[in-house]
Amino acid sequence: MNYEQIRINHLGGFLPLIFAGIGVLGALLGGGAAITHSVIDAKHKDAEEEEIKQHNKEMEKIAKNMERLSIGSGFEKLKFNC
Repeated sequence: MNYEQIRINHLGGFLPLIFAGIGVLGALLGGGAAITHSVIDAKHKDAEEEEIKQHNKEMEKIAKNMERLSIGSGFEKLKFNC
């Protein structure tokens, strides 16, 4: 066999392996990014829920401390129990 016959019959090489490796690496990085995004969203959601619970507790505490709410300054003030 001479050089021309080897060159014509030769297919592939390491270049297709590099392209396949790039595709696999891209898929792995995309999956990792999706997992990371889900974890960050879950942590953010938990923190937001905790903040809402704390806010509601504070509002309930304030509402319990208010005994009466007076409205107006006329002859008789309207009073409402809260």
